[in-house]
Amino acid sequence: MFTHHNNLDEDKSQGDSKDSKTPNSLHLNDKLDISTNNDPHETESVDNLDNISSPTQKGDIISLADLIKNRICLTDFDPESHWHDIHNSIIEKEFAIDGHNLLICYMLNKNEFKLQFEIPRFLCNEINYFIFTPNINKEKLTVDNFDLCIQYGNISGSAIQSLLGIMSSLFAPNLFTNISWPDSIRNDFSLQLQRFMSSLTDTRWKLDNKTVLYIPLDSLNVLPEIAIKDKELINRLEMIIIHWTRQIKTVLNIQNINDHSTIISPLDEIQFWHNRCDDLTGISNQLNKSIIQQIINILLIAKSTYITNFLKLTDEIKWNTEQAQNNIKFLDKIKDLCLQLNELKPKDIPDKLSQLINMIRIIWTNSKYYNNNELITNLFNKLSNQIIIRCCSIISLNDIYNGKIISSIFNLNQCIYCCEQYKDIYNKLQLMHIHNSIKPWDIQKNSIFAQIDAFIQRCRDLLEVCQCLKHFGRYEDGNKTTMPILQGIRGPEVENLLLTIEQMFEKLMNNLFENRHCILDIKATSWHDNYNRFRIGIKDLEVMMQNAINTAFETVTTIQQGVEILDIFAHLRSRETIRRTIDHRTSELVSRFGDCLNQIKKEMTQRVNTGLPIPTEAYYSGQALYWKFLRRRLEKDMLALDQAFFLPLSDAGMSEYRQQCTQLTDALDDLTKKIFNEFQTTIEPVSLI
Repeated sequence: MFTHHNNLDEDKSQGDSKDSKTPNSLHLNDKLDISTNNDPHETESVDNLDNISSPTQKGDIISLADLIKNRICLTDFDPESHWHDIHNSIIEKEFAIDGHNLLICYMLNKNEFKLQFEIPRFLCNEINYFIFTPNINKEKLTVDNFDLCIQYGNISGSAIQSLLGIMSSLFAPNLFTNISWPDSIRNDFSLQLQRFMSSLTDTRWKLDNKTVLYIPLDSLNVLPEIAIKDKELINRLEMIIIHWTRQIKTVLNIQNINDHSTIISPLDEIQFWHNRCDDLTGISNQLNKSIIQQIINILLIAKSTYITNFLKLTDEIKWNTEQAQNNIKFLDKIKDLCLQLNELKPKDIPDKLSQLINMIRIIWTNSKYYNNNELITNLFNKLSNQIIIRCCSIISLNDIYNGKIISSIFNLNQCIYCCEQYKDIYNKLQLMHIHNSIKPWDIQKNSIFAQIDAFIQRCRDLLEVCQCLKHFGRYEDGNKTTMPILQGIRGPEVENLLLTIEQMFEKLMNNLFENRHCILDIKATSWHDNYNRFRIGIKDLEVMMQNAINTAFETVTTIQQGVEILDIFAHLRSRETIRRTIDHRTSELVSRFGDCLNQIKKEMTQRVNTGLPIPTEAYYSGQALYWKFLRRRLEKDMLALDQAFFLPLSDAGMSEYRQQCTQLTDALDDLTKKIFNEFQTTIEPVSLI
């Protein structure tokens, strides 16, 4: 037996650390003479496992605790400062007793070392484990049988990565070189193990966006002349070739899914072609390795039916590599502009779009491979995505929900302006190209701007939400305005109705923003249903607001009162249904003013024709005061209407009444002057001497 690091618990530890996002490497104990090549284009190798010595000589060990302490390999672990008597006690009195066969060691922080008998339920960057496996006689763990009964190791990587490392470095070599099994069992097991190892290798390196061809260990030292006589070996190699073919076809066809959700901007597109070029180059380098050429020669000599299709793929790899390199050459020209775009605010983006769109046009007209309409349309779509992402960066849904409508409306209008400018600049450059180039600009504009148009509409929907916050929530910039004071006996009733409207509006807002993560996602169809329900609720609130206006007007007796009420609701004129109600009430006020004019005319006529003033009233001064009173009443109503700049008075026929008012005012002034002149004639001149 030999002491080794066994990482069989890797999956379990990683299962309890689901939040792990940073892949780490698998560390095997240096004392275990096993090396794992981390180069994806090199074959994993296994050193001789027979010359392994115990990490510590027994003569130097005085306890189990010392044996374990000397084998702990953790970053920041210092035995002198972190190891205490309680750790000795845990190992000597509890480990390998009463089912405590798993010992976990880890650093809770730089200053705290932990020992426990279960996998931590939180993320650990690195752990050491010791597994006690009793022998046949179920002897207790002692210093003497420690090497025979304890497996230990270090876990600091992802589950897949660690599993591949331990399988390729430890288990697979031993299983493939085991000749003690019957041939039938050994062949079946080897076939399934090769299938598992090829899938595991492919899965592990896909995490790094690389394609690695698994090389079977049992074909490393076999001559082709001997290998072709082993049908089971040929079957296993054909299985490997089939898997290689599938891997390479996947890489070659991956550009057909170029609109993958992870490729959302031109920068992602550029990185995609860089990764593709690296991957194809890596595959070419692997295919040139002697061991893979040996496998190919074995199957060629064996006249395998699968090798022909595989060899055809090598030519396709060369063509696709050239394509990727050429695309990188052109796409790198727009990289700096796209990086600048990522730092700009929406209002500054249009200044860069002319140059960027023109560079895309140059790529389209000059590139050898990136010159078809589909690729250019996808590139424009990714540019649209990047613009939308930059616009979304200044839109705060929390600010909108909290009623900060002034800043939110400003930002939303900036986004709409940016998107509209993008469309205008594109159209201008398209016309310039058509007039100056023999190559037609036949890219479908609808497919390019479908996302932009959808985003513009989403911004306009949010602008409507902001307006509703102002109209029905009394929000300005995060704070509610003061509740207006309504006069008259119906005032409290109207105020309660307004409060009810606000409460109902808050419920609508809560429902609309319940799934706010999809509000700015133009691909999320749930927004349309939520927003339609919101608009239906707003229509009900508009009807209630109309009722509030009508109720408030029931107690209006003067033009001044009517103007004050309409002033409270004037900000709602932007809403069509409420505007009709306000316009109707405005017409009522103008009609009331017309009635006032007619009443004053009537009173003027009655006073002249009925012989007034009465005998007890001063003749001249009484009449002058009466004309002045009528004039003041007329001026008061006229002033109230003149100050109502927020009302559509001209649409209600106010111009005609204004002219009548001027004529009537002049008539009252003439009557006042006339009575004054008559009064002067009755005064006898008095000498001052």
